[in-house]
Amino acid sequence: MNFLKAAIPFFLIFGIGLMSADAQVNIGIRAGLSSTEVDASEILVTDKEGVEQLKMRLKEINYGTHIGLMVRFQFDKFFIQPEFLYNSHSVEYEFDEISNPDLAGKILTERFQHLDIPLIMGFKFGFFRINAGPVGHIQLSSASDVFDFSDEYRQRFSDMTLGYQAGIGFDIWNIHLDFRYEGNFSKYGEHIEFFGNKYDFSDSPSRIIGSVGFVF
Repeated sequence: MNFLKAAIPFFLIFGIGLMSADAQVNIGIRAGLSSTEVDASEILVTDKEGVEQLKMRLKEINYGTHIGLMVRFQFDKFFIQPEFLYNSHSVEYEFDEISNPDLAGKILTERFQHLDIPLIMGFKFGFFRINAGPVGHIQLSSASDVFDFSDEYRQRFSDMTLGYQAGIGFDIWNIHLDFRYEGNFSKYGEHIEFFGNKYDFSDSPSRIIGSVGFVF
């Protein structure tokens, strides 16, 4: 249901483009890597009585990978390009359990898979493109080592989070190269819940995205 709610506007754009006699329609695939940056503070977890239990820090956000489909509707120099991309990345947390000093410095990993749906609009001048637009993120699945560490850990993901992308691209024959900056309106780690209390890190994440595409 979340996928359908997010995809309906993009399918409408797809239909409008197909009905336009002036639009050139190209369908292709995209794949690439992304690097996530976040200036995160430490999380201090307390139990229901307010007693400090553990500290949690972001140690490293590993490179993400993505692959999926794109459709471009070209109107002279202007274009609209909805995309549907499967994205996977992992993050490492460092824990200090206050009640058990032997666990100080423990590193645990979480892995995420989500669907990115950018709606990119821009202008093409020869082989060079400038583009920007909104992007939606829908959580598909996750796996976490934190469940093995704490019985009080829960994950509470939003139905969909939103952000924006902007960047440049190069079209060389059927090969498309893209370099984008992504900002997000949600805070990193806002799915984290201990003892019924919600936590997140102090900053919204940003990503540097590089991808290569092939248009049929």
